[in-house]
Amino acid sequence: MFQKSSVYTAFLLVWVIGLAFLGSCSGSGEVISDGEQKTSVPNDASCGDQKAAPKVAPMAVSMRAMLQQAETMRTFLISDSAKTGAPPVWAPMPFEKQTPTDSNVVTPDFLRRAADYHKAFDLVVREPTPDHFNAVVAQCVQCHESNCPGPIKRINRLRIDA
Repeated sequence: MFQKSSVYTAFLLVWVIGLAFLGSCSGSGEVISDGEQKTSVPNDASCGDQKAAPKVAPMAVSMRAMLQQAETMRTFLISDSAKTGAPPVWAPMPFEKQTPTDSNVVTPDFLRRAADYHKAFDLVVREPTPDHFNAVVAQCVQCHESNCPGPIKRINRLRIDA
């Protein structure tokens, strides 16, 4: 069995590489001033054939990774494996430390809600039950109700009916 710290380190490494990959090809160019004339220079010639994709903030990338992990947790908890086998190692994700799309999101209330999420997450890791998992989902919904309401329907679909 892998140690929790090595799994967490491997996850962070994959996550950072993914962020680097996302940021490596912006599709837009720098504007260089040549006196009165301005020319656009592509950031990376290998990106020239791709359509310009919107930049995604690291916090949004982290939230998407959290959603994928929650879907995996849910699948495990509703399966027969939850009754007979050991749960996989789930790594906490420090999403609140990432750069958000809108810096006004990071408020004391947001940070308090993030801490509440991490407490609920720690509990479901220690005792993986549907009730504890639903508490994690509830923390996500509570935060998103005041900060970024878009994904609430998708988050609510994670709930496990008793």
